[in-house]
Amino acid sequence: ILASHSEFGSRVLSSDGYDYLLDVSGVTTDGNGHGTHVSGIIAAGKGDSGMHGVAYNAKIIPYKITNAAGSVITTDAETANAYSRATAKGARIFNNSWGSTATITGVTKSWIDSNIPLALSQIQSSIDSGAVFVWSAGNSSYTESAYQAGLPYYYSDMKKGYLSVVAVDLDGAEPDYTNRCGVTADWCIAAPGGSDVSATGGIYSTYNDGSYKRMSGTSMAAPM
Repeated sequence: ILASHSEFGSRVLSSDGYDYLLDVSGVTTDGNGHGTHVSGIIAAGKGDSGMHGVAYNAKIIPYKITNAAGSVITTDAETANAYSRATAKGARIFNNSWGSTATITGVTKSWIDSNIPLALSQIQSSIDSGAVFVWSAGNSSYTESAYQAGLPYYYSDMKKGYLSVVAVDLDGAEPDYTNRCGVTADWCIAAPGGSDVSATGGIYSTYNDGSYKRMSGTSMAAPM
């Protein structure tokens, strides 16, 4: 996140966050732009210019888990550590505008158990302490969500604190890019994520150069 963007004021708790790319405490910069855009949809201030977030008084604790190209770089242990750190700092709503192109029905429970055991355990622990995990369903036009958004399909105890989010466009219709709810229907909702032509129909939000930009995706629907 570009913590210094004028829309955030002092509500980005940078020092409480962690940069897993550099392995240091604190996040104030955004080499990609995605995180700042998503964060603005959540918590940009309500003023007389630009735009404002849906929870414009909220505070944000940022955790950098991708590189500048937007590729996730964290291990299972580091992902679990991020959730643990955030829970300990008092975070109770976890926006996850990221995920895999693998769908929940395209992987087995045993594969998940083997690949993300530590994250699974921490997600359940955080949910049991009152946290809600919000996930973008994915932008691959699939009939099923990304596997991260679908975890309660195999781990039903997570359902009480889980949301998978698909996108609708400016007219309330599903754009071509969005994955659908599929087997996640019990914990899946639709929210504005922008149209297929993002330059004109994308969600308007903060960007990492200090200005604003339109972007589309289930990443934009999740914070909504």
